[in-house]
Amino acid sequence: MTVFTDHKRIVNIELKNWDETTQNWSPDWSDDFYDVGGARNLNESDDDFNHPYGKLLEKHDFFEGEPVYEVDDIAYLIDYANDMINGVGDFDTPSPQTTLFVNDLD
Repeated sequence: MTVFTDHKRIVNIELKNWDETTQNWSPDWSDDFYDVGGARNLNESDDDFNHPYGKLLEKHDFFEGEPVYEVDDIAYLIDYANDMINGVGDFDTPSPQTTLFVNDLD
């Protein structure tokens, strides 16, 4: 799971591949796809319980210290992943085994 915010929405985004052989989902690889290492983590704090995102994450059964990455536009992230899945835009080959999961957090 990877949590993003554009200060209008806070979403948990997951990208997983379906394995026909094992009939199971792969681990989430959205953090690699979006290269979150370069993104600003708004949930960096020594005291996660007093940080504004800590309580929200805890409410949704996530670790209160889970990174919350700041982005310009959540819709762009979703569109970019859908382009990859459909093999359009920057992507030449469709990835029909990949599914995008988006969960809005309130």
